[in-house]
Amino acid sequence: MLSRELANGTLVGCKFSPNQSINHSQFADDTIIFAHPSLQELTRKKHIMQVFFELSGLQMSAIKTTLYGIHVSRADMTSFSAIFQCNVGTFPLEYLGIPIGLSNNKIAMWELIVLKFKKKLAVWKGRCLSFRGRLVMVNAVISNLPLHYMSIYKAPIAIIKQLESFRRNFLWGGDCLKKKMSLV
Repeated sequence: MLSRELANGTLVGCKFSPNQSINHSQFADDTIIFAHPSLQELTRKKHIMQVFFELSGLQMSAIKTTLYGIHVSRADMTSFSAIFQCNVGTFPLEYLGIPIGLSNNKIAMWELIVLKFKKKLAVWKGRCLSFRGRLVMVNAVISNLPLHYMSIYKAPIAIIKQLESFRRNFLWGGDCLKKKMSLV
């Protein structure tokens, strides 16, 4: 219904260029609805959602629903949130494990990945695994941790070097923080 309204020109959505706009995005049970910050558009989208809820029997969780605005005044955000009866959020936010609203080239944004690496490569785990076990963990688990981030953001070279160092130290010594000479 949202796509049809966008195609008809009834809704604007979020315009990237004169020919490109996005109305909504869905993943599993999460939905993001993009809207032009106007009372008319938000009221129309609320109506479409109510029709959908009536037809499907589903409901929107007001507790899990948050309204974010880009270049929209706080007063407008408060009035828009009354339409959906939800909270007003601020940037940066995290969606599906990815921070949104931070500069993607900052090393600070990647600290979450570095912490996940350190947690996965705990010293006790390395000491309990054989070399082959550590090799499997590095190849199957550790190498895939940053891929979700890297599919959206370009990683700084310093972060790539740091993660590679953690992998190498864990593989050869069982501890990601203690340096040990690599045999290959």
